[in-house]
Amino acid sequence: YVPSKNSKFQISSSKQNLNSNIQTLTTRYSLLTTTIGVKPNPFTRRTTISYTLPIASKVTIKLYDATGRLVETLTNEYLNAGTYTTTLSSKNFARNGLAKGIYFLRYQDNTNQKEIKLIVE
Repeated sequence: YVPSKNSKFQISSSKQNLNSNIQTLTTRYSLLTTTIGVKPNPFTRRTTISYTLPIASKVTIKLYDATGRLVETLTNEYLNAGTYTTTLSSKNFARNGLAKGIYFLRYQDNTNQKEIKLIVE
C-alpha cells in the first residue's frame, strides 16, 4: 500500500517524525490526566483532598479501610472541568470519629483511576 498525497494516513520511516508523533500522543494523554493530592498525610483531625479535572466527568471518591470495606463515599457526581477540594474530617465518622490506622482513598473519573494510601494518627 502506498498512500496518496491527499491520504490521511502517511507512512514515514523518519525517526524524527516518529519521535514527534510519540511526543504529541504523550502531550494529548497528559492533558486528560487528572491530578489529585492529599495534604496533610498522615493526618490527625482533618485533611484536604484536591483534584483537577481536565474535562467534565463523573467523579467518585471513596474511602476504604485497610480490610477493603467501604467507609464512606465522599464524592459521587458529575463535575465540570476545574479544580476541586474536599475536606475529610476524622470526627465525622461513627461515634468516636475515624479510628487511627491505614485507609485507602479511591478516585475515579471517566478517564482516570487512582488510589492513595491515607494514614490517620
